[in-house]
Amino acid sequence: MTPRPTHLTESGPRQRTLLRAGLLVCLTGWASGQAVPQVAVNKAVDRGVEYLISKQQLDGTWNHGRKPRVGCTALVLYTLLSSGVAPLSPAVELAATHLECEPLPDQTYDCALMIMALSAHDPERHHERLEDLVQRLVGWEAQGGWSYGSRIPGRQDLSNTQYAVMGLWAAARAGIRVPKGIWGPVAYGLERYSGSDGGFGYLQDGRGSTGSMTAAGVAALAISRDHLGLDPEQRRKDKYGALDAIDEGSRWLGSHFSVTRNPQHGGGHLGYYLYGLERAGALVPTTQFGDHLWYEEGARQLVTDQHPRGNWRSTLGGGLPETCFGLLFLRRATAPKTGLASKGGAGGKEVSHVRGTSPVHLTVSGLKPASMWITGYAQDVLSSCEWPGEEGRGMRVERVIWSIDGIEHERVKGDVGQPSGHERFACQYEFDQPGVHKVEAEVHLLRAPTRDGSGRSVPSALKVVRSTELIVEVEGGCPEWMIQNARDRSANLLAGVSTRTEASSISGSHRASSAVDHDQGTFWLAEADDENPTLTIELESDVMANTVVVGHPHPLSARAAAHGLALEVLVTVNETSTYRLRMNSESGRKGRLRLPGTRRIQRLDISIPWRVPGPKGNRTVGLAEVELQQTR
Repeated sequence: MTPRPTHLTESGPRQRTLLRAGLLVCLTGWASGQAVPQVAVNKAVDRGVEYLISKQQLDGTWNHGRKPRVGCTALVLYTLLSSGVAPLSPAVELAATHLECEPLPDQTYDCALMIMALSAHDPERHHERLEDLVQRLVGWEAQGGWSYGSRIPGRQDLSNTQYAVMGLWAAARAGIRVPKGIWGPVAYGLERYSGSDGGFGYLQDGRGSTGSMTAAGVAALAISRDHLGLDPEQRRKDKYGALDAIDEGSRWLGSHFSVTRNPQHGGGHLGYYLYGLERAGALVPTTQFGDHLWYEEGARQLVTDQHPRGNWRSTLGGGLPETCFGLLFLRRATAPKTGLASKGGAGGKEVSHVRGTSPVHLTVSGLKPASMWITGYAQDVLSSCEWPGEEGRGMRVERVIWSIDGIEHERVKGDVGQPSGHERFACQYEFDQPGVHKVEAEVHLLRAPTRDGSGRSVPSALKVVRSTELIVEVEGGCPEWMIQNARDRSANLLAGVSTRTEASSISGSHRASSAVDHDQGTFWLAEADDENPTLTIELESDVMANTVVVGHPHPLSARAAAHGLALEVLVTVNETSTYRLRMNSESGRKGRLRLPGTRRIQRLDISIPWRVPGPKGNRTVGLAEVELQQTR
């Protein structure tokens, strides 16, 4: 019989490092089973993050295919946070703001991914929305599984079900109430996707086991196992069959193991499978499936095949979701973390004192909130303050006082009745302002009793030891105009209104309708020789609004950046009133025309009398999106 998966006994595989940071790694020279150098993984993650950020739209979204989809934006946001991007960075804040403003989704994937993203970003800030999302997701459960959601009824499948389970798991870890009674039916339902060969299929028919579905079944059952409190040593109490199904699925993954194809799927959905493999490995938990070190083999494949732009084309298919799946694998996004330190806000960097540079060594991890703790002491402090006979067991700590930017933040009580051992006296703090911050700790120690010159006992005395300042840099957040861009999509009154559009001229494929398609990545463009570029929008039903919003083509591609820029537009409402709107020369900033009052708008004529040519003198000019809003 094949042995059960090897359980984790360490935090992860030992990593080799490159001797020179600029060394070119000869990927084909790595021996089979050799760990990928961590520097190479870090560079691959950095390239992937840069690629994702470069594809973000003005409103904070990412498009999957031709149309924006909330699930794609949520997946990219979750990936950025899991990849170490700070919660206060503009890309993250824009995406989070957009998800806050979006209507609640009506599809399982979208709902679950939004829960994962908002839980990773700031669960306290998003608490109410997370509660609504969980209630919605729980309401769609049927017989322990999920279909596509409320708008696409149908039978349950393992793909939707695994994402629903991941969403509920993320919510529960973020402190959102998830009904305890849901995990039993989910475990029963998941086990029914298991086939006679030990693998899992897309439907509950016992046929068609694949790598991606087996990884999904194993990971989702592991989550259910933990919520149900099932103990592998007491299998008789497992009435769901979850423990055996996890072991059998793990053996299936070992016997069909691959990181170059999705086993028994014909080669499709490789990135989706690899992210599932990462989840299964982290949650079982195991370092191996069969004889394969799943992370080392997968990381080597991903680092080798990454395109220089940062995405994965030949291996995973090149789209945004596939790039996310590759990054989530490399970052071990599901790997469980324990202790207070794990509660640091996602995306925050970890900073520590270098040994010997401070009497008290501190570490700060995360930002929103940050966790901070003591990692050690200078040797002279230990020598002078550890009690005789207690060397190596820690000093006797009366209290630790944490200060942020010179202001006392929290006092953590110790116990002078015994050595402190490995106690780290941790606390948390939320850095909500960008800039440079200083963290300090003041440790009050009880020294051992001594004797004076005459041999009389001298009572114990307190000694205060202070750390040097530990510098924490917090990236700046978004300016208000960028946040407003992220809110615009949900505030656009033209969404859902049928329109007819005409233009004085059209350059290439940039049609007039592209200015009202609710997609910031498309735009209308007039010909270079059009002396008065004009766009006409007729509404099939009237809209009551007091603000007209006009956007430049977003330079997401070289094509958009090469065109001219409108510096002024004339907006005529209902062919009667004309208003002049001065546009900002920064391409990301929209023009916002506040009308004298709320108007019943039936038609807009927008002309561009003043433009500045593009970098190479290109005079083609146009608009990305025209919106109507009712603002206060």
